[in-house]
Amino acid sequence: MGNKKLGLENKNYFFIFVFLVLSLLFFYRIVFLKNTFFIADLMTEHYPWKIFASDVVRTGKIPLWNPYNYSGMPFMANMQSGIFYPLNAFFYVFDFVIAYKIYVVLHFVLAGFFMFLLMREYRVEIYASVFSAIIYAFNGFAVVRAEILSELGVYALFPLVFLFLKKSFEKFKFANFFALFLALQFFSGHPQRVFYEIFAFSIYALFGVFEKKSLKPFLIFIYGVFLSFLISAIQIIPSIELFLNSHRVSGVPFSIRMLNSFALKDFLRFINPFQSYSSNDWAYACYVGIFAFLFCFYSLKSRFKEKKFFYAIFFISIFLITGKNNPFFRIFKNFPLINAFRFPATMNILTVFAISILAGLGLEKLKAKSGIKLLVLCLTFMELFSVTGKFNSTINDDIFRVYGKKTKLLLNDRGLHRVFLTYDAENTRRSHGRNWFEYWINWKDNLYGNLNLVYKIFGVAGEEPLRVKWYSEFLRSCFLYPDIEERINLLSMLGVKYIFSRKEIKTPDLCLISNGEVKVYRNKKFLPRVFIPESAKFMKEQDILKYIKSNKFHPLKEVILIDTDKPDKKNYENIKGRAEIVLYENEKILISADLKKEGFLVLSDTFYLGWKVFIDGNRSKIYRANYVLRAVRLKKGKHRILFLYSPATFHAGKYLSLFGLFSLIFLTKLFEL
Repeated sequence: MGNKKLGLENKNYFFIFVFLVLSLLFFYRIVFLKNTFFIADLMTEHYPWKIFASDVVRTGKIPLWNPYNYSGMPFMANMQSGIFYPLNAFFYVFDFVIAYKIYVVLHFVLAGFFMFLLMREYRVEIYASVFSAIIYAFNGFAVVRAEILSELGVYALFPLVFLFLKKSFEKFKFANFFALFLALQFFSGHPQRVFYEIFAFSIYALFGVFEKKSLKPFLIFIYGVFLSFLISAIQIIPSIELFLNSHRVSGVPFSIRMLNSFALKDFLRFINPFQSYSSNDWAYACYVGIFAFLFCFYSLKSRFKEKKFFYAIFFISIFLITGKNNPFFRIFKNFPLINAFRFPATMNILTVFAISILAGLGLEKLKAKSGIKLLVLCLTFMELFSVTGKFNSTINDDIFRVYGKKTKLLLNDRGLHRVFLTYDAENTRRSHGRNWFEYWINWKDNLYGNLNLVYKIFGVAGEEPLRVKWYSEFLRSCFLYPDIEERINLLSMLGVKYIFSRKEIKTPDLCLISNGEVKVYRNKKFLPRVFIPESAKFMKEQDILKYIKSNKFHPLKEVILIDTDKPDKKNYENIKGRAEIVLYENEKILISADLKKEGFLVLSDTFYLGWKVFIDGNRSKIYRANYVLRAVRLKKGKHRILFLYSPATFHAGKYLSLFGLFSLIFLTKLFEL
């Protein structure tokens, strides 16, 4: 397919170089200096995910399971891991610091270039197209996405996906490209932002219906969305399974969802260059600039026929980002799926998209010489560079290579034991240091969020958008506020050997091994990853949490199982036996056991669908033990127990994605004939 068929003229490719130069200049601090962006979600989520994924992918495997956070949980099913997003390949090839810098710069090049192409598709002049692209690429909302890598991929592709949707209304074959790049957005990893876009696309399709007086545009839109779901099924289906078994399935409390709602005064953030921002203020950093807003309103003079659509998107998004401050917003609060989304301010992805396009239309309408328009471009870039270029904090890029004393301490004691951060340690994320770099090394040394994943240190909790429902309930019920002395039995059950706490813990069961602002204690009573309790009890599911929090429960003496899972009428008492782990891998665990009497073996990893167990080569049942863990029933004698993680949702998604890709190729070829 030639360039003209795609609507791309060869001279347009020159502007890839233009946006590359602009992006290199804009991010000179991380490109040409030994600096990097580093805080918030990047440090506690995306950095650990990318390190873990690259380590696994380099072995030739797909990282389906993460054994290091929340006592084990799905990894690939977390869409933000972005395993199948092509541009994440940089992290699989290069050192994280280098890959991250390439990833950031490349996405801003693409964001600018794709917006430029969209404007050119609308036959907007060169200067106005570049103007829109500069605003779209370097506004505050975009710039702070450099720390949220999954959002950055969605944001950069948005104009290109929209371009192909527009072209598909003219020629149906382009609907396949719309579907392909929409699927890439799903693979990039932030479904909430993609659904915002699909919402905008649906409105655009309805505009097409009224304009053409035909249902064809809306049917093409439905076709493209369906095909994109099919192509990305390998990601979407496991993610749906995780969502349905997560703490968000019943919705997020309205008060949590409405965090980061825009108040009236916050609208000044779009145009006030003197606004005071906290570092990496991803929710409110939406500065587009004075030039952008002036020309956005000047576009009222434009005769561009689709101008009404972009004004509609602008005002709808403004209506929605007000969230809790908008009394009409409550109408949508119980809508399925929407009730699982948080932070109304993130709807600004649509606001800045509309502003960028309308500003370009305004500049095109300006009757001025080319030199004046070029000056506007230069001043706009300088304005954004001077304001939004400071939104992201930087530090020496060794921040990702150097680690502190507590981390070294844990790395010198490798094993299948876990670490636990008390509520006060995890939620008071402060540190100390003689300088900026030392401060953040010490901060990172407290293993906040998912940082334990970087070092392959097993942890009880973490920082994940979706968490297994029963495990999340267990953590919230048992560890949210109580004195940790009351929960040593449960921590021991989870194999917790090391406890991080800001408060002093006074109990003979713990030994202080590292003092300081955040102290480290060693638990003398921690249990091995696999053990055989002396007895088994069966209770109603709703009673188990209450019981295991009581002083009556001792994990080595008993395992508590759900009464509906009781296999027979036997009494499981006075069980004697031993068990040891022969092989422990992410998705494969081999255990040998020897029991003097029939009983249960407990593996202190999270119970989750997709795990299978084979006892002496025969498929058997996995029981949910102590509300959150796994157990298997063993007869008297010696056994070999093999746990394998092979979720049916992954395999179903894999075949659907292959079918979707073959359908895409076939249909694209068919419409070329």
